[in-house]
Amino acid sequence: MYGNRVATMWGDVPVAEVKGVWSNALSGYDGADLKAAIDTCLSAHPDYPPTLPQFRGLCTDARRIRAASATKLAAPAGTPCPPEIKAQIDATLKRMRA
Repeated sequence: MYGNRVATMWGDVPVAEVKGVWSNALSGYDGADLKAAIDTCLSAHPDYPPTLPQFRGLCTDARRIRAASATKLAAPAGTPCPPEIKAQIDATLKRMRA
């Protein structure tokens, strides 16, 4: 896809180390997000392969798009959410948006 540019980007770094770094950095993403990011690579980075931070950005974008299109459940009528549960939900949503 990008020819020799990937090899020259990482220079003399052992392939196993490169794979390890990328694997650790991408471990928090769903397979669907990784696939969407890969599918986006040619349009987002047509002249060169993305760096790890750029690829993570594509994965994050894919996750946000997937989350935005997910079916939302309606809150049960007449049942307030306990404050401690709401605080946990708000903290989780804040981390996901970061």
